[in-house]
Amino acid sequence: ETVNSKMGGENEVEMEWMMGLTAEDQAMRTYHWQNALNLAPNHPMIATFYSFNQPSVAVKEAVIRRVLENHPGNAGLCNVMGYILMAQDKMEEAKEYFQFNVEYHEDLANSFDSMGDWYVRNGDKEAALEMFQKAADMDPTNFSFNPDRAEE
Repeated sequence: ETVNSKMGGENEVEMEWMMGLTAEDQAMRTYHWQNALNLAPNHPMIATFYSFNQPSVAVKEAVIRRVLENHPGNAGLCNVMGYILMAQDKMEEAKEYFQFNVEYHEDLANSFDSMGDWYVRNGDKEAALEMFQKAADMDPTNFSFNPDRAEE
């Protein structure tokens, strides 16, 4: 009922997505986001939320790859794919997605922040600091420059 009132009678996909957001446990989130994905199998945001909730990294990767086929170059999907691949230690493939965003979505601070995370994971503190500083300079309200982050 609460979701209904917030959605103002919006479509079923949005209803399921919102119910997944407000669900108290993972099983219900999975249930609602699976329903949303079934209704909108190629929607980037729905696929992203569904994949975040999956315990299997292989499932996450498969879902995002499928949606990327229909939305090649989508900055959010490329970013998510980079992190999914890093979680599997597929570092060179992850770098390709992050690098793509840096080159083709150079107006998004998150592109540089994510590339910085890749550099941290690969032990290049200097390059990571450069990326984090760039993200903070571009969008200081959402990103703060913290040199200690490169030490993590």
